[in-house]
Amino acid sequence: MVTAQSSNGATINYAIAGGNINDAFGIERSTGRIYSAGTIDYELLQEYHLWIEARQDGNTPATAFAKVMIKIEDTNDNSPVFSSTQYDIDVMENRGFGTSIYTVSATDADSGVNGNINYILSGTDAQYFKVTSSGQIRTYTTIDREKVDKYSFLVIATDQVRCLFQLMRFQYI
Repeated sequence: MVTAQSSNGATINYAIAGGNINDAFGIERSTGRIYSAGTIDYELLQEYHLWIEARQDGNTPATAFAKVMIKIEDTNDNSPVFSSTQYDIDVMENRGFGTSIYTVSATDADSGVNGNINYILSGTDAQYFKVTSSGQIRTYTTIDREKVDKYSFLVIATDQVRCLFQLMRFQYI
């Protein structure tokens, strides 16, 4: 809220005179209370610099301006996005425990902790693999093609609130 005072007690009306990109904000004419009036997205613009006009009408009209800076805080409003919608990978058999076989990649448009991504594996075949915090998938056992020739599981990318699933299929040759 912005406030202005008149030396003679005249009524003061407020308006946004500049800096209101995409009409993101409004102001109550009689009180000076600033409110959000449109879509505000931290990923598009992190701060606004509004010029507020205080106008005194009447016998002695006067106008004053003030600059108001509004900093936008990021919310967790974006889900992680994988670089591919499905992964089909061929891997040589007899890879030992802990062998890196692939690295998945996801991004999140949110900032700071809201954009931190963790990976999780899910599904029956996921028990044979582990995923690191960087998306590197490793074997959790020695893989033998004669016993099982294909594995399929989900890779989940989560940012603590939102998550995205991608199917992974491995065929051992």
